[in-house]
Amino acid sequence: MDNTNEMNNNAEKLLMAVRQTVMVTNLSLAAALETSFQAMYEQKEGILFMGIRPDSTGILIATGEGSNLIIQLNVVLGKDCFGERKSIYKLETNEETVQVWQTLRDKVYEWSDGEIDEVELD
Repeated sequence: MDNTNEMNNNAEKLLMAVRQTVMVTNLSLAAALETSFQAMYEQKEGILFMGIRPDSTGILIATGEGSNLIIQLNVVLGKDCFGERKSIYKLETNEETVQVWQTLRDKVYEWSDGEIDEVELD
């Protein structure tokens, strides 16, 4: 089922809202406190999960409500720069989307706690 529509745009909107508001603050806070943390933002349009490390790196995953699309955004905040890499996972069914979301969320937890070096789907 190809639902490249409003539901898929909701994931992008969530990412944009978090990038424009709390992401840099969260990256800076983790660096200042020298600790990692996770945060989840839920709205009726979708959900976003973020893992942050104290080295000013973060991984965000987002999906729109009812969408079969998950967006992963890896970010790094430097003294005079900001970088990001985006991965888009387009799934066939809602069940598959839920399963991949749970896998990615678990991996982001592990990554932010320093248990793994990167978050990739096998």
